[in-house]
Amino acid sequence: MKKYLKIIVFVVVVLLVMGVLYWRQRDNALLIDGVERVDIQLVDRGNYGLYSGMISDEIKDEEYGQLTAWVIEDSASWKRFWESNIRDDDTGGFEGAPTVDFDTKLAIGVLQGIKEAGGYYLTVNEVKISKNAVVIYAQIIEPRGDEVLSQVVTSPYDVFTIDRNDVFSNDSARLIVINTVDGETVFDKSIKEAKI
Repeated sequence: MKKYLKIIVFVVVVLLVMGVLYWRQRDNALLIDGVERVDIQLVDRGNYGLYSGMISDEIKDEEYGQLTAWVIEDSASWKRFWESNIRDDDTGGFEGAPTVDFDTKLAIGVLQGIKEAGGYYLTVNEVKISKNAVVIYAQIIEPRGDEVLSQVVTSPYDVFTIDRNDVFSNDSARLIVINTVDGETVFDKSIKEAKI
C-alpha cells in the first residue's frame, strides 16, 4: 500500500509542476501573440550605476531595491533619467547622457536595483513587441546562497534604444521583463506607468 501511495504522490506532484509550467508559457504566449522581434542598440551596460554609491540605510528603501524598467521618449526625460539613475559627474563614465535621436528612437532602461554585494548581473538579450505589449527578455543572475561575494554595493543595468512603435502610445499596453534564467516575469507595468 505504501508503494502505491508514493507512486500516486509522485504522479500528482509531476502533474502539478507540468500544469504550472504550461500555464506560465501559455500566459506569456498570449501577451506576445502576433509578436515582432525588434533590433536593440545598446547604449550602456554596467554593474555600478549611480545607486552603487548609496549607503546601507538608503538601500533598504523598496524604491531602490527592486528591478525596474523605464521608457524614455524625449531629451529632457533622458537627461533626468541618466542623472538620477545611471551617472552623474562624480561617478565616471560618459560626460553626460549619450546622444539619442528621439525623433526615431525610444530609450529603455532596465535596472536590477541596488544590491549589497557583487554577483548580480543583468543582460538584455531580446525585445519583442506586439500590439499590446513590449516584452524584454533579460538574463538576470543572482548569487546562490553558498557563493563568496565581493562586499561592494552594485546596481546592474542595461540601457538600450529601439525604433519608435505605435504600441508606446497605447495606454493599456504592458512593459514586461522576463528573466530568461527561470522564465519568471519579474516586471510588469503599463507602458504609461513606466514612462519618465
